[in-house]
Amino acid sequence: MQVADDSGNFLDASVSLTSDANGIASITFESQGGGRNMSYIKAHDLVISRLVKMSATLIDSVVASWNTRNLNEEQRRFFVPGKTYPFHLASSLDGVGLARMLRRGAAEVGRREGATGPGNRAKRVQIRFSVDLLASRPPLWLEEQLIAPAGALDVGAVLAAARPRSAGLRPNYMQDTAARKAVEMRAMHVAIEDLRTEWDHVADVSATESFDVLCRSGNAELRVEVKGTTSDGATIVLTRNEVLHAREHHPHVALYVVARIDLKLRNGIAVAEGGILTKRRPWNVIDFELVPLSFQCRLMTARGEGGASKGDSESKG
Repeated sequence: MQVADDSGNFLDASVSLTSDANGIASITFESQGGGRNMSYIKAHDLVISRLVKMSATLIDSVVASWNTRNLNEEQRRFFVPGKTYPFHLASSLDGVGLARMLRRGAAEVGRREGATGPGNRAKRVQIRFSVDLLASRPPLWLEEQLIAPAGALDVGAVLAAARPRSAGLRPNYMQDTAARKAVEMRAMHVAIEDLRTEWDHVADVSATESFDVLCRSGNAELRVEVKGTTSDGATIVLTRNEVLHAREHHPHVALYVVARIDLKLRNGIAVAEGGILTKRRPWNVIDFELVPLSFQCRLMTARGEGGASKGDSESKG
């Protein structure tokens, strides 16, 4: 997934986040190099500063690059001068300064004997930490705090689009899925109740169509895209098919966004309530800024091109 700044802008920096039932979490920063993750430093500063703001406790920090794969954990570990793990991050601490010290420590791991210069300070690293009451927090709370600040993005939708679909599913993945489903169902309920006050026939077609609700009265028809979010709804995520459908059927399309949905855990079950409905009707999708979250990369393997590299594309040092 990508890190977003406090304004909701995605940075060119990839991270992965995991947590367990004991309140222990781990964030992995993918290395900078080869034209990727070029905002590594800014993202690292942001995330470490957010950990400080949360008064987290750092449990461990290790380099997790391909170049250090043959080192044991102790050899891959890096430190903050004057600190031993675990140590608490007081909210008054300079987060950017702490991030800088962590990067300096990581640069020293795995360096060749006699190497000069500052070394690579944008390596693939993993930081383990704990936050008070993390295990009892609502689903997606940690992501909202560290990756996509609440109010800036539709966190659930962004994570659903950005999280890898293959190996490495997080221990609380099912909980996140249930949370997203609860938000979606709440948004659909709010939208359908509103639409039924105007239209004779209102049907949920989300399971079979590229939109969510079909409304008809006589010869009139409206196709409605529904989005639910716990944020203020300033940013939503659309699939390719949703965009194409909205373009093709304009002006007989509408966008209903149910924002500020209250998501809670009750007896371990995600429950979504409330929400503020905003309608855009007719909805002309081309009037809004569309920012690509992913791209299709066609590998020309038949001509001997493409293929993944085993390395992290880290600089030598």
